[in-house]
Order: sequence, then structure tokens, then C-alpha cells
Amino acid sequence: MKFCLLVANHQGAEIKGTECWKQAGDFWMPYFKHPQYLTVEKKPLIIIFSPNGGDKAGFAHLQETAKKYGMPGVAVAGQAWGAPREMGYTHLTHYNVIPGWEKGLEEHKYRELVESQEQQWKGSRDQPYIPCVIAGWDRRPWEDTRLPGQKYCWYHPDRTPEVFGAHLRNAVNWMDRHPDQTTSERIAVIYAWNEFGEGGYIAPTKGDPEGQYLKELRSAAIPTPKR
Repeated sequence: MKFCLLVANHQGAEIKGTECWKQAGDFWMPYFKHPQYLTVEKKPLIIIFSPNGGDKAGFAHLQETAKKYGMPGVAVAGQAWGAPREMGYTHLTHYNVIPGWEKGLEEHKYRELVESQEQQWKGSRDQPYIPCVIAGWDRRPWEDTRLPGQKYCWYHPDRTPEVFGAHLRNAVNWMDRHPDQTTSERIAVIYAWNEFGEGGYIAPTKGDPEGQYLKELRSAAIPTPKR
């Protein structure tokens, strides 16, 4: 299985300042050299969660150091809401897109959540986009209604493997139709494997003992040959 790093540089884990970004880049180099590390055009891919926390000089150091290690550079993807190419972001993506973020505790349809992701699927030759597929969003397990000033989110409790599967196939079809807007490797990201407290997960659970979400993923990624 291929892997890549997604750097959650937020909420007390920020990487602040050029020197810290340089240190981080140096620390990541051995991972980038791993034979199973995911690459884009032979460049190791790294995703930055909070793009506003990036550092232009730090990213330049990252590219230079990668070349010293024998790599052609690094593919640096940032969340599309704030990842300019001039900062050093070569690609765009999302971790997730939450339309009802802190808009109040309201029940909404999972399809609304799906549509919000798909509306963001757009890139360019200069900054290809890695589409994000979302398995759900329901943050109520983490929210405490007893806390004063707590800002709640919409929740989407009606998710199903079938709608998730259609969402996956839409991502595959979008990449097929827009090769000039995405990576030639046709990479997508899924939110998420095990965000249980946020309602976005595809790992088998008591509610999904047969792994139906994983079966939908396999079906979308490896279509059944036509006879």
C-alpha cells in the first residue's frame, strides 16, 4: 500500500517560522525515500492541512533538500481555500468541505455534503486538484451541549454505502473527464478511515460488520470487467 504524509499543522501542532519548516522538511526526507511513498510525477506528495501556516522560504528549502537527496522535487498540496502557487503549493486538495461548519446543530442530508465536495473539484495545469470524497459528517459525539458558547455544526446522519459509492465513482469520472485539472496518476483522497468522533469513516464497525463502505471503494477503484 502506498502512503503519504498529511501534516496537521493546527491546534497546538503548528509549524511556525522558516527555521521550523526547514527542520520539518529535513525530518521528512527519509519518509520520502521509502519505496512505498506516494509520488506525483516521481515527486513525493505531502499534504498541508492548514495552508495559511505554510512558509515560502521553508518550502523552497524543502524542494532544494529533496533534490540533494536525488529526488526531482516535492509535490506540495494545500487545502484549496488558501494555497497559492506563489507560496510554494504545487497542488490543491481538501481534507473535507463542511457546508454547515459552526452554523448550528441542524440535521441535513448526506447528499448535501456530497454535493459540497463535488462543487470544489476544479484545478488547472499550474495547480492540479486532488479530489476529496467524504464518507460523512456528524460531530455530535465530540460536541458537549453543556458547554456555554459551544459552536455546533450541521450533521448528516443518513449516509449510506450506496450514496458513498456513487460519490466515489463521480470522482473517478471527474478525473477521467478533466485530465488537465488533476494529477496524471489520478489520485483522490477520502475523508476518512477512522474519524469516528466526526462521523466520517469507512473502517468496518458494528454498524457495518460486512465492510460495505470498503466494498463500494473497491468497486469504484477496481470496476468489474464487462462480459
